[in-house]
Amino acid sequence: MRAQPHHALRTLRCVAVAASLAASAVEAQGAESPLDSLRRQWVATRDSILAIRNARQQTRTDRLRGRLTDTLTIDGVRVLTGSAQRAVADSAFRRAARVVRERLGESLRVALGDSIAFVGPALHSRAPLGLGWFSTPVGIGFGDPAARRNGYAVEFESAEVTALADRVLFTVASATHARTDRAMRRWVATAVPLKPFRDRDLRDDRRIVLAAGVASRECLTGDVRQCRAVVFDTTGASAALRGAVRASVVQFAVDIGGPGAWRRLIADSTASTPDRITAAARVPSDTVIARWSRALAGVRTDVALTDVLWVGLLLGTSLAITRRRPS
Repeated sequence: MRAQPHHALRTLRCVAVAASLAASAVEAQGAESPLDSLRRQWVATRDSILAIRNARQQTRTDRLRGRLTDTLTIDGVRVLTGSAQRAVADSAFRRAARVVRERLGESLRVALGDSIAFVGPALHSRAPLGLGWFSTPVGIGFGDPAARRNGYAVEFESAEVTALADRVLFTVASATHARTDRAMRRWVATAVPLKPFRDRDLRDDRRIVLAAGVASRECLTGDVRQCRAVVFDTTGASAALRGAVRASVVQFAVDIGGPGAWRRLIADSTASTPDRITAAARVPSDTVIARWSRALAGVRTDVALTDVLWVGLLLGTSLAITRRRPS
């Protein structure tokens, strides 16, 4: 019985020595657990992918720097562009600058901040369907082209002045929305377009109002009380109402108000929304809502003739194919 403690002590010593030798062997051989091996492989793969991505980004940046050979200054905004895109870029930014001054009462530089704009040949191979069939697509972006994460071209547009001007105005509208006071941003959950209300496609607005419930549908019948509930209610409005529909109302009010309407809209952030709409339009908010609802109610929602022709063509082709019999 007395020998047992010594036997146990010798056993513990042997286990400790074996563990020490095993640890030394693992350390000497550089062995690792399966989890550590997977982690090391993942890190290596990630670093390889990042290296490839950075190399491609650097290639795009170098190509961009070599193609943006001209510099324009339009309403305080510096525009880097290629020689082939100089004329269309100049016209597009000047057109956008006129709209910004008319709608917002400020320069294009103030609206965009200190961002550099750039317009050049599309560096990517893909473009949306329909663009580039008759003209070479161009890329347009804002900021430092060398620092952009996914290349400089944030959008493909046709080489037309209208398309590029619309992209500039879209960017200005987004920047303006971000600078607007918190109350207005919460009420209108999206950027208000700078284009005139007459250029807005009201079919989507009409569909959203019709789908929002009975009260909304009554709004389109001329019930101003229901329209006020639909437009100004902040408790149960859907995201679609808070976005597109309210932006549509503001766009309409600014159109009615004319020069200085936007400044009047944002002048007093403590005023109620109906009062701000009244200030922008210079007519009572009920009048704005009534006229706006009549505009939506008068929208034609019938199918366009071109859609009918396309459907007829597809049906005729389908019938011809199904009636073919093997000879």
